[in-house]
Amino acid sequence: ITDTGALTINGTVAANSIGLTGGGITILGLLNGSSVTLTSSAGAISETGTIVANTLAGSAATGASLIGATPTTNQIGILDAFSAPGGFFLNDGAPLSVIGPLSGGPIVSIVDSGSLAIIGNVTATAVGLSATDINIPGSIAATNASLIASSGAISETGTIIATTLTGSAATSATVAGATPATNQIGTINGFSATSGFLLEDGTSLTVANTLSG
Repeated sequence: ITDTGALTINGTVAANSIGLTGGGITILGLLNGSSVTLTSSAGAISETGTIVANTLAGSAATGASLIGATPTTNQIGILDAFSAPGGFFLNDGAPLSVIGPLSGGPIVSIVDSGSLAIIGNVTATAVGLSATDINIPGSIAATNASLIASSGAISETGTIIATTLTGSAATSATVAGATPATNQIGTINGFSATSGFLLEDGTSLTVANTLSG
């Protein structure tokens, strides 16, 4: 569907491949497809319904808020390239791999009720990632980065470039980077990991507030 004006989905759209383009997109109903692409040419993407997709990709002229009817309603397996210069928000109820690149301007926020893997690049002023466990072989670039693993571990073997990093892991947090000097983290502003905390950093570091491992 390509619409030069605003596009609203109140009912159900089901197909193997779904492509929606509009000046702005509002999703109150259900999108059910193997591949879903959302493109907003002039405004925002707002979804408070349900997206069931193996792969989701898209772009918004402003922000993209894909929060679902509940925090676990959306069932998205892979997040491919997505840009939202006004901010990107996603609630997901299935294990998620972010292939990206994902850019969100002022903020990228992902809350997942399963495992979260950052395989590609995630960029925003503030990046907040929350899941049962987090694996980062890819990269995060942010002024402020927050990582929360609610029931498992945080494992990072890619790249984190952040002025400030904060977070918590229910078990361990290993923020080792691809090499001992790859990560560029300026401040650890509070971090807890009940089974151990390991960090390898390639720039001057300040530890503020409480770090517990």
